[in-house]
Amino acid sequence: SVLLERIGAEKALLIKDKKIKKQKALPEISDEEKPFDLPDGWEWSRLGELFISIISGGTPSKRESSYWEGDIPWASVKDLGNERYISETQDHITQEGLDSGSKLADIGDVLICTRMGLGKIAIAATQIAINQDLKAVKLTKYLNIDFFLNTYSTIKIEGTGTTVAGIKQEELLNYAIALPPLKEQHRIVA
Repeated sequence: SVLLERIGAEKALLIKDKKIKKQKALPEISDEEKPFDLPDGWEWSRLGELFISIISGGTPSKRESSYWEGDIPWASVKDLGNERYISETQDHITQEGLDSGSKLADIGDVLICTRMGLGKIAIAATQIAINQDLKAVKLTKYLNIDFFLNTYSTIKIEGTGTTVAGIKQEELLNYAIALPPLKEQHRIVA
């Protein structure tokens, strides 16, 4: 609970400094969402409580050749899942392509697939543009990134959709995880 208070204070300061916008309140975690009892010092948390910010990407028009074959790596689902860190992608876009609708993830952002390759995740090792099937998430400084990656891999993500299975951003933010104190996160990762 102390860790969650620190995360709340971190977000409040960032909102005050106008570095992020105030996020919509997340619902309380119900007893049905808690599959087991937690050790002392642990708390149930929604993923959205651990995210400082989240952005969605986009795909520049494939008909516009000036948007493609540039020097900006552009990640899609096919680029995730093989490595923990991602710096190189199959496709690249130009600055014009980025300006036309994609978004740039920063170094250290966690890229999460929310469509087609549900469960795929990677850390941006360089600034990288993302398509609409990915979210770029900045995590709180009170969360060990390796602990997050390991924990995220245990979440049962079930998408919906008639053509392609996916989850909405609201669903991603509402997944509940067991959150230990920061020192315990480091011990678990070690």
